[in-house]
Amino acid sequence: ASHVPGRSGARIGIRPEHLHLVGADAGKLRGQAQYAELLGAETLVHVRLSDGDMVTVRQDGTEALPGEGEAVGLDWLDAEGPQARLAAPSPGELLELARIAAPSGGER
Repeated sequence: ASHVPGRSGARIGIRPEHLHLVGADAGKLRGQAQYAELLGAETLVHVRLSDGDMVTVRQDGTEALPGEGEAVGLDWLDAEGPQARLAAPSPGELLELARIAAPSGGER
């Protein structure tokens, strides 16, 4: 999960299989690849976001891996319904997001 700009205390949560690595200047979130776990048919890539939070991306084991410390972008598709969830500061309150757009000119 990561903090949502302009929403004090709110966080977004996205399952690892819904995240996709994209170019460093693309996507809804930005970060640096820390390490990868090769698990055969799939690989878990651990990324430190620009705000310091860690996220995990689950990708096919045949996809190219970023190098350690490499800048990456993270994105998710909402074609099959909202993939991101917005957790409000109050425990148990969860709001679905159709889309989260990156603020222009800034990183998350």
